[in-house]
Amino acid sequence: MDTLINYKNFESDIKKIFNNIIVKYKFQFYRLYDGCYKIDNGRCVLKFTYDRGEVSCTFKHPGDANELIGYNAFALFRFLFPDSKSNENKYLGTPEEQLLRYVRIISGELENILNGDFSWEAKFKEQQYKLNKMIKFIWSDLSYDNPIYIKFKNDDI
Repeated sequence: MDTLINYKNFESDIKKIFNNIIVKYKFQFYRLYDGCYKIDNGRCVLKFTYDRGEVSCTFKHPGDANELIGYNAFALFRFLFPDSKSNENKYLGTPEEQLLRYVRIISGELENILNGDFSWEAKFKEQQYKLNKMIKFIWSDLSYDNPIYIKFKNDDI
């Protein structure tokens, strides 16, 4: 089976890799649809999706609509710990390796969120808004030969 498109062990790998978190924080596991799962403990929701080789793990508030994206765990980690070098590897790895990377940061530095600590949310949203404005400016207003545009396009930032 081609794991670029299909990940037949996604559900079982989430349950296995996140088992300690599921048990410790009393999460319930839910299948939303094929390729999309969530765990919910009434204080925090972790939503997992898989698409074309990439696993996404996002934090959400309990009660948020399933369609809402949430806050990507890696983006949140980089926001809360900007000086950390531990997750700067741009290689995605296999789906299982991606889940293992997520569980390491969530059970480590981001563990307080599992208890419902969303005190970072307003500042994170503000930063994301500014980042989105910057990206729009780079793509829309800079010429293709501008050094900033070239660095951005080459993911060299």
